[in-house]
Amino acid sequence: MGRGGRRRNSDHQVEMHHLDARALGGEATADNISLRCRQHNRYAAEQDFGRDHVAKKIAARRGGRR
Repeated sequence: MGRGGRRRNSDHQVEMHHLDARALGGEATADNISLRCRQHNRYAAEQDFGRDHVAKKIAARRGGRR
């Protein structure tokens, strides 16, 4: 959702989000996937795993660069 609770209309940086996280036992099925913008996908991951954990995973994927 964008500011004011409205759904965003952009298709830029759309990512798949597992509603029940795979790392926590969620299945890789169509029913368990939704599409989210990158910011909202990250926010959901932070809710599931914590902000520090997500930041470390992103840094590792980028090779420690910003």
